[in-house]
Amino acid sequence: LQSDALHTIHIEHYEMTDKTMFHLAFMTGLADLSLQGSKQLTGVGLAHLGSLKNLQSLNLTDTRISGPSLAHLTEISRLKRLFLNRTPVTDHDIRYLLTLGSLERLELNGTGMSEGALRDLHAALPECDIYPKPRKARQKKSSEIQQSRAIVFPDDKSLGTLWVGQRQIGSARGRVNVSEEDQVR
Repeated sequence: LQSDALHTIHIEHYEMTDKTMFHLAFMTGLADLSLQGSKQLTGVGLAHLGSLKNLQSLNLTDTRISGPSLAHLTEISRLKRLFLNRTPVTDHDIRYLLTLGSLERLELNGTGMSEGALRDLHAALPECDIYPKPRKARQKKSSEIQQSRAIVFPDDKSLGTLWVGQRQIGSARGRVNVSEEDQVR
């Protein structure tokens, strides 16, 4: 078997280690690699993937890959699909993901990635389908805003402060009435 003859390898829910990853480095024709569930895999093992110049799809779902380990993926210049579902990836790891400009699909379901970080990724990689999609903030319709003339706090022990934009317009216990001029239109 020639090293460039193999195009797809799915080694799922098998404990790939950094040592066994060394052997994948010689599979130069590899385009699709799934290591889903390999919990012992670290950045040392991912470093071996840098020689896989034809790799287009990498599935690291259910692994412990995150942080600086993701930096090794920048060496894979043709990477188009990356699956990091249910990994410990967080907002701090966004800097590594932003360098993967060739991505067409990025899955981050079940990670610690916040809505704000997902929005930043979508803005920075507009050609990439990123999942989950960030939720759009619900904006009040002008009719809803105009109808809210009073704010009622649950009991008279609650103290509330009402702000409109940068301006504080009241503090009270119990009920706050909003004047016509203070309503947002």
